[in-house]
Amino acid sequence: MFTLRYALVGVTAGTGFIILAILLHYFAQPGPISFWSCTASLLRNPLFYLISTAPVILGLLMLFIGRSKSANQRLLQDSSTLVTAFERFYPRRFITLLKKEDVRQVKAGDHANLEMTILFSDIQGFTGLSEQMEPTQIFAILRDYLEWVSPIFQKHNGFIDKYIGDSIMAIFPDSPADAVRAAGELTQSLYSYNTMAEEMNRPPIQIGVGIHTGPLSIGTVGGGGRLSTTVLGDVVNLAARLEGLTRKFHVSVIITDEVQKALAEQEQDLSREIAVVRVKGRRQRITIYEYFGGESSDLQETKKATRGDFLRALYMHRGKEHLDALKLFEQIHIKSPQDPVPVFYIEKCKASSIEIQSTHTKAIKVLLIDDNPAIVDLIRHFLRDHNYRLDSADTGQRALSSIAQFNPDIILLDYNLPDMNGLELLDQLQARFTSPDLAPRAIAFTADLDAGQNLLRHGAWSILEKPVHKTRLLSMLERASLSAVQTRPDQT
Repeated sequence: MFTLRYALVGVTAGTGFIILAILLHYFAQPGPISFWSCTASLLRNPLFYLISTAPVILGLLMLFIGRSKSANQRLLQDSSTLVTAFERFYPRRFITLLKKEDVRQVKAGDHANLEMTILFSDIQGFTGLSEQMEPTQIFAILRDYLEWVSPIFQKHNGFIDKYIGDSIMAIFPDSPADAVRAAGELTQSLYSYNTMAEEMNRPPIQIGVGIHTGPLSIGTVGGGGRLSTTVLGDVVNLAARLEGLTRKFHVSVIITDEVQKALAEQEQDLSREIAVVRVKGRRQRITIYEYFGGESSDLQETKKATRGDFLRALYMHRGKEHLDALKLFEQIHIKSPQDPVPVFYIEKCKASSIEIQSTHTKAIKVLLIDDNPAIVDLIRHFLRDHNYRLDSADTGQRALSSIAQFNPDIILLDYNLPDMNGLELLDQLQARFTSPDLAPRAIAFTADLDAGQNLLRHGAWSILEKPVHKTRLLSMLERASLSAVQTRPDQT
């Protein structure tokens, strides 16, 4: 519009100059002359054309330039709008990590090897929820939920790589702590979101989040004129597996040992070890942690206060001391009834105890080797009350004969015997079996810790320090019973 105004001014000025020049030339003549003769005389002057047409030409030129500039501006605006639209499908940060200026430079096969953190989140129970609703309702819920939580990732220096139904896969290039803080805020944001959902007569939403960090490859794949971004590596697979484990342990956020170690002390204080697991696709077990920084402040404080007892109970359970672990987990549950993880382990300990009791019905046989009749009599009655079959020997030689006839699953062995010490007996015992797994589980009694270490080196399954406590003995027998039953020939 601005250039069109100048063009009109130029044309008007040129026309006015022509009329003015003719009038001045007419009145400047010394003698009588007709107006048309004066005009014809003026038109024969080349300078008149140059001066009179200059504004017209300049105005038309400005009109042409203006229209070209306007067309270029529209073209640039359309191009910018198109690039912005593409970036809604191809995140700007992703393109930057590929060292490209914009999406137009990206081609199939572009990739980069980086070390980053992957976060997977998923709405728990969404499949069952969607079966009860119309598709329009499902899309409305997803739209509102994703619009609610999506800005959180950018706030914590991450970006969403893709939406997979109700799941989100996000990338955090800078630090695992960014992903953990995003997960905490994501969990917290659900309190206000669910309040809004309740006002709209919608069901509340619970999510699970899995986070892992490590080396991976990002890039583009595709063919036939279509491209898609992708992230490849064990980091992605493990993060997805961890998200699935949140349902098993009834927690919101699970992180790996690598992520937990990368956190500052303040953030580590908001996490706790919950299991050592083997996930699909991995041969080695991994240690996983719950991050509870997004929980209510009351639940955070309770989990921190009971963390020490929780870890002790967890290690007892891991060491097959299920009865002791069960008691401690039950105590934690009383202190923190809203914490679901102790409840999970209470059920596991009960199930393990039932399994242990079932092993007793398979006649676990125990050989007690001790030359003290009082101790033998005491242990004999104690073990029979717990459904063990018992035989005893007071010397090493009698013990070796009993092993051949009685075929015990477990041996309770005193270090000091009249005819040989525990080390010599263990050496002869090991020589009788082709594999240590086939030998009875030998539990040695000793008051000397150095002797206990020697016993372990000579094949003792475990040691018990004198004086032996009944509860400790029973817990050790439970562990040995499970180990013995699992390696019996008829169990394979």
